[in-house]
Amino acid sequence: MGDKKIACYRCDKEIKDKTDLVVANKFKLKPFHKKCFNKHIDEKRQRGTMFYDPLPVNSKRGTTMALVFVFLILLFTFVIKVNYLAYFLCFIYPFYRLMSWAMFEAKLS
Repeated sequence: MGDKKIACYRCDKEIKDKTDLVVANKFKLKPFHKKCFNKHIDEKRQRGTMFYDPLPVNSKRGTTMALVFVFLILLFTFVIKVNYLAYFLCFIYPFYRLMSWAMFEAKLS
């Protein structure tokens, strides 16, 4: 399915395997090798510029969070009446997870 190569945001080398892919999110999805992502996070911590959760979007925890937000959307739709802003806020994370899969994971084996 993937004819476009995915390059690591940090080292600019090709990411060849899905198990080596880490997709980080800071308003824009960025692909990393696992080692490059860990180095990137360590450097951010040392400089004290950690303003966001370094949770990879494509991790098990990220997928679980996306499912929790989908559950909340369903709960808000059928059980609890909330403002539309709550729907929007709950939709953001599952959207990023879906985009991560479509942009990067589906292109790798």
